[in-house]
Amino acid sequence: MQDIDEAYPALLDNALQNLRGRVHKGVALALKSKVLLYAASPLFNTNEPYMDFGTNNNLICLNEPKNMVWWERAAAVADSCIRWAETNGCYLITDQGVDANYQYSWEVYDNPEIILAEKAAQVWVVGIVRGRVLFRARLLPVVRVQTDDAFVELCA
Repeated sequence: MQDIDEAYPALLDNALQNLRGRVHKGVALALKSKVLLYAASPLFNTNEPYMDFGTNNNLICLNEPKNMVWWERAAAVADSCIRWAETNGCYLITDQGVDANYQYSWEVYDNPEIILAEKAAQVWVVGIVRGRVLFRARLLPVVRVQTDDAFVELCA
């Protein structure tokens, strides 16, 4: 969560059209929303893990009594993501007919439901900042870009 919050101000407002596939503010909000939703879920938002993981129970639950603050945080970030989508051209497809909306969302390349898209296949990109792997995704081949504290490596 801290990494998302730190990266957010430096991200593009959106990366739609020819920049689709690059991480932007909408992606950060969507990822943060999903992480908070998992944290708020009954399986994680408890001091009684769903299975005994011994001394590592803190890896599968929050180890605190159920806390509604996690739901409130998840809802607030999800709302921010929805507001971002509304102002940046992302929306649910509803104009193809009840049966065809889902099919359209999978068959039409770069449709408006997409916040982050994979643009190529067969090559993985790994983004690492300050020694932490932030993301792995398939992209186009070729280079390693490096600064003092970060690098992105494209590898087959």
